[in-house]
Amino acid sequence: MTFKIGSDQVAIFHVHKEVANIYCPDFRSVFEDPQLGHQARTFSLDDVEPSTFRLLVQWFYGRKFCCFHTHNEYNEADHAIGELVGRPTQIFYVKMNQRLWDLVRLWILADRFRILELQNAVVDELFNFSGFWHEVPYFCLNYIYNTLPAGNILLHV
Repeated sequence: MTFKIGSDQVAIFHVHKEVANIYCPDFRSVFEDPQLGHQARTFSLDDVEPSTFRLLVQWFYGRKFCCFHTHNEYNEADHAIGELVGRPTQIFYVKMNQRLWDLVRLWILADRFRILELQNAVVDELFNFSGFWHEVPYFCLNYIYNTLPAGNILLHV
């Protein structure tokens, strides 16, 4: 399967059909539709960030997020950077914030494709982030609620 991701700079991702079908019922139903035939081999997702989709592909193949680290690794990196420059750098915090938002967008993407197991993995990773931020990143919730489709059950909680 080929995925064209993003709108400004389109990134191309290739995913084995069998791998995507295991986790995503939507992909499976598209491939089983005889009317679509070869059209179903390419998906365009203009509203998804390539960095977010990259996490989806990592999870499809490895059931983990390769670019995320444990709380201890965050602390070690923070300490190492601090020793080099005398304090934690703004770049480090910007990267952590970017990764956090990629996770939030991944949770929304998993909701869109009905991949419940991935949503749970993202929530676990967000709690891992709470060690870095010293709190659970609740500031993401408004974005999540404002992005969910109207019929989502979470909007009724």
